[in-house]
Amino acid sequence: MAFPQDAQDPFTKAITYLNLAAGADNSYYDMAALLGSDTFHDPTVSGDDQNDYPVLSFSTPQMAPPKFRMLPLELQEKLKHLQYNCQMGVFTEIGRAWLAVDKEFFLWTYEDGNDIAYFDGLNDVIVAAALVKPKPNIFQSHISHLLCLATTVEVHLLGVSFTSSSSSSPFG
Repeated sequence: MAFPQDAQDPFTKAITYLNLAAGADNSYYDMAALLGSDTFHDPTVSGDDQNDYPVLSFSTPQMAPPKFRMLPLELQEKLKHLQYNCQMGVFTEIGRAWLAVDKEFFLWTYEDGNDIAYFDGLNDVIVAAALVKPKPNIFQSHISHLLCLATTVEVHLLGVSFTSSSSSSPFG
């Protein structure tokens, strides 16, 4: 198996190597097919339906290079004033990343680093954050999610909604 020497990034080099190895592995005959077993319609080892583990096409890469996103400059500045606690994460279901610095909470679109929303209405340090879908007909219809912010003393629920304007805050 020839490995390209011109790849510069270690991640790209690793992905290229793994894709070459997967391609070489796919070039061998499937033992079940040689024995005449119809494994496509039989239960799989871990699932009981053929759609539990769909077959990838041979041209589909099994790994993709990572996408790195910089923390927005405004938030990098906030981190310089950190006193007690800092946590961050991603809410993929709404396409936002979040950062909790002490008592302040920030939410922004991670694809472009824009549309930063800010919440500072807590008296204690934020120790956990989660996003949940509310039960239907409990909140107003524009509330799509609930943001749960936990401190050492309380749990706060904030309604999250989005409008077509990218400059508006998602906190309902």
